Amino acid sequence: MPDVGDRVYRKVWLRLVLLLTVLIVLSSIDRVNVSFAALHMNDDLGIDKVAYGQGVSLFFAGYLLFQFPSIWLFRKFGMRLWAGVTVISWGVVAAAMAFIHTKEQFFALRFLLGVAESGFAPGVVAFLSQWMPQAYRGRALGFTLLAVPASVIIGGPVSGLLMQLDWLDLPGWRWMYFLEGLPTIMLGLFALFWLTDRADKARWLDGDEKAWIAAEIGRERAEAGPKADLPVVKLILQPRLWALAALWFALLTGSNALIFWLPQTLKSLTGFDAVTIGWISALPWLGLGLGMFVNARMSDRAQERIWHSAIPAVAAAGFLAIAISTGAGPLALTCLVLGAVGLGAAQSVFWTLPARLFAGSPFAITTINLCGNLSGVLTPLAIGAILQKSGSVHMVVFAVAAILVAGAGLLVTVVASQMQKPVKA
Repeated sequence: MPDVGDRVYRKVWLRLVLLLTVLIVLSSIDRVNVSFAALHMNDDLGIDKVAYGQGVSLFFAGYLLFQFPSIWLFRKFGMRLWAGVTVISWGVVAAAMAFIHTKEQFFALRFLLGVAESGFAPGVVAFLSQWMPQAYRGRALGFTLLAVPASVIIGGPVSGLLMQLDWLDLPGWRWMYFLEGLPTIMLGLFALFWLTDRADKARWLDGDEKAWIAAEIGRERAEAGPKADLPVVKLILQPRLWALAALWFALLTGSNALIFWLPQTLKSLTGFDAVTIGWISALPWLGLGLGMFVNARMSDRAQERIWHSAIPAVAAAGFLAIAISTGAGPLALTCLVLGAVGLGAAQSVFWTLPARLFAGSPFAITTINLCGNLSGVLTPLAIGAILQKSGSVHMVVFAVAAILVAGAGLLVTVVASQMQKPVKA
């Protein structure tokens, strides 16, 4: 018979983690399918590389500006109602992208999509931290992060195929936006009835399982001590908070470079059509997903988080630099995939650190996520400007590699000194 912890993990995984992961997959598809639409949309609407970078950044502007209001609504109304309304809202905006006709409409809906999605990712981390103790948290959070590579692995080929549609004499990019937004709306309605706000309200857990969750989470918060519940003014003075924010910024910088510019880069290097590019662009994300899956399990088994985050980040920097230095070809693609493995490995373990150091504090988690996601505003703008001016991606990739190394260095020097002894499973 499995012990109570294993039973709880399986039940929470099936009831909560699985649905939340699917929703994150859809959120990622709805925000990044613009990279495929751009293959034809930009010409149709007269959008150049700079304007495209601005549109991508506007998503993150809305995403960052409204994170704290969104998290406030999460705490006030609970996960079930908040998540359902949030998901339905971004699904409606994502589908509405099919009807844009001007650059200004593109900008406006990208901003609104960011507003609608804001707070969802940190809300998921804070929510699951209330259900999963430290011994199981790496696997649970790592699985939700698999949603991002899964969205590209699934969304890349699907978006490429939908781009070929010409129903009713409408271009395929319009159908892609519309048909990829509909499932989000339907699952948002489903979430309103399926999610459970707290463990003590879960009819699908028995009494022993509810008591085990309460005891384990309570014990971990007591072990974290008073530093985990510092007032906001003192919390923002914690060096570990900003070191974690810096590493998350670095990891998202690498991911954003892949997400929003890989299809266009592949097209310029190879001249392949949208379907072929969709399949090729999925390869690095298969690597990223593999890194997430393997490293989350290794970290849970070892109950070690710092080096399981830092070493993969440095490895990712090295492989990305080698990939761009070798030019187009099998070696470059192999190094690109290995770099993505490192990115995924670091990301899958990362969120166990703020969840442990700050006892799942929504404010701390949202602050780290918000600062990290500044990369979403800055990276597209910087890459768009560099490519428009120079046409070369070498400077971009070397800068991303340097940022990854710096983030890993801060993690080791600042956060490691403040980590308490690992919680044993």
